[in-house]
Amino acid sequence: MLKKLKQIWYILILLALAMYIPPLFGLREDLAVGAVVYGLCLVSGYFYGMFRGFNIMLPISVLVLFLPAVCIFYPFEWMYLPVSATIALFGNWLGYMGLCARRDKKNEVEVKNEDYVKSWMVLGDYVPKEKKQPERRD
Repeated sequence: MLKKLKQIWYILILLALAMYIPPLFGLREDLAVGAVVYGLCLVSGYFYGMFRGFNIMLPISVLVLFLPAVCIFYPFEWMYLPVSATIALFGNWLGYMGLCARRDKKNEVEVKNEDYVKSWMVLGDYVPKEKKQPERRD
């Protein structure tokens, strides 16, 4: 658990800056939350997914970090919490898909691995070669 928290330190710093600095400079709430906070949640989640992979702890970290900002600067707009966590999770998923595509391009993943091939197939499309029965034409 501690190792996971150490991995996302740079994202937490970016999100802390995004949530605490705009209200101090008098930016309007919709600009501060919409453009800065949500934008950095998406971008930082994307970069984390692109370089480190998928992490389910990222939205939880966003919630814990954003809670004091909601209580201090914003008039208890609790909807910002789940929305920012969802946007961070979506950005993390997009980055992870980019990481998978980059691995495919570099052939870092063994494509002959049955589990890997199954993960990219739609349910019902994949049949392993060993289990395919030759068609009988009697």
